[in-house]
Amino acid sequence: MDKSVSQLIEEKISNLEVNYEAIEEAKQNYFRTLTLQKNKIIELADKLKPILSYIQETNGTFYNSRLDIRSDDGPVLAATDNKMYVYDFNLKLINEYRITDYQLLSKNIRWNYLLSLFSCKQIYYDLLQLVYYQENLIKKYDGLINKANESLSEI
Repeated sequence: MDKSVSQLIEEKISNLEVNYEAIEEAKQNYFRTLTLQKNKIIELADKLKPILSYIQETNGTFYNSRLDIRSDDGPVLAATDNKMYVYDFNLKLINEYRITDYQLLSKNIRWNYLLSLFSCKQIYYDLLQLVYYQENLIKKYDGLINKANESLSEI
């Protein structure tokens, strides 16, 4: 074996413990950051709870306009091609549903899992859009009324 390769291997072996500690510290920092992200999203959801409760009590749907997905059970935080992640704001849990038939696939999805797959910023701003729930509903119905009136005027 070449002497430089042997030296490289020896150097790496001698640094195994130091590198392990650095890796563990980086991992802990990552998980602390995910916890801060989770807390920020839950804090927003808590502030929005009167609006979220109103939507639920009036049999409204939680519509995520960016994802073009709706849910009856709570805000849609994120989605893949076939799954959506819905926040149960009463229990502060995330549930996973199949998009095509709204079948519950998993209860209590871990925040770390969700935040490792999706952008905290996007989840936060999608949730924040529910502040405009009533305004968006009015716009939707105005559009439907205009369309119905156009159709009526063509008769």
